Amino acid sequence: MRFIAAASALLLSTAAFADRLILIPMGKKLLTDSFQLEILTDRSRDITMGWFGFGIGQSFDFEVTAESFNDNRMTASLDFSYNYTVPVIDFLPGISLGVQDAMNVTERGRNVYVALTHRYGNYGELNQDLPTELTYGFWTRKGGLFFAGVTLPFSRTLQLIAEHDSDELTAGFQLSPHEGVQFRALFRQSQVMVSFRVQARF
Repeated sequence: MRFIAAASALLLSTAAFADRLILIPMGKKLLTDSFQLEILTDRSRDITMGWFGFGIGQSFDFEVTAESFNDNRMTASLDFSYNYTVPVIDFLPGISLGVQDAMNVTERGRNVYVALTHRYGNYGELNQDLPTELTYGFWTRKGGLFFAGVTLPFSRTLQLIAEHDSDELTAGFQLSPHEGVQFRALFRQSQVMVSFRVQARF
C-alpha cells in the first residue's frame, strides 16, 4: 500500500526546491504554495520513512514526517524551518535554521540545526543548467554536531548525491525522468534503500 500511494503521487509534477538532502537539512526551502512528498524504504529490513512538506510564505517550511521500523505502526512527528537567505549561484549561500522531530518521538530524536547550502555553476555540455550543491551545518544530535552533503549533477536526469550525518555516510544516484519527479537508489553501510519523491504546486 505504501508503494501504491507513492506511485499515485508521481502523477503530479512541478518544480520546487527541497529543504532536505536525504536525512540532513539544507539551506533551501520549498517554493511558496508548493508541496513535496517522499517515501523512502529498505524492504529487506522492513523500514519505511515518509515526508510531506510544504512552503509557507517566503521564509518558512513545514514537514510532517512518519517512520515505521519492523512493524505496521507509524510514528509521526513535525519538522519546520526558517530560511534566512536563499542560495545565489557562485555568490551567496542559503541559510536555514530549524527543528527536526519537534515532538521528539522518532528514532533519530529531536534536534535543532543551522544549515548552509552553496550552489556552484557548472560548464559541462549536459549539466551547465544545473548547479553543484554543497551543504554543511551543525545540529544538536547526540550522534555528532556536524553534517555535510553534496549533489553533483551529471545531467538534468542523473545526479550523484551523498551526505554524512556525523555517524554514517549515505550515497547514491538520483534519476529525474520528469520535472518534479525523482527516483533514488541509496546505499548506507549494509543498507540498500530506494526513494520516490514528487514536487508540485497547489
